[in-house]
Amino acid sequence: MLGRDEAAEFCGVGGVSTWDRHTAAGLNPAPVRLGGAVLWSRAELAEWCRRGCPPRTEWAPIWRELLARRAK
Repeated sequence: MLGRDEAAEFCGVGGVSTWDRHTAAGLNPAPVRLGGAVLWSRAELAEWCRRGCPPRTEWAPIWRELLARRAK
């Protein structure tokens, strides 16, 4: 799991403020909240980048399908 700064760096985004704007606009995967921390899955971000960084509305169903396939 990656924090904001790590997620921004991992995805090659300019910085944390840009990452925050992308998050607010729904341009990156949704974060997970764990005990007050806001985190992103490294595996999800890697797959999201491999698939061209689609906006969250397009990405969320793709990711759900990938997770469902892995669970089988």
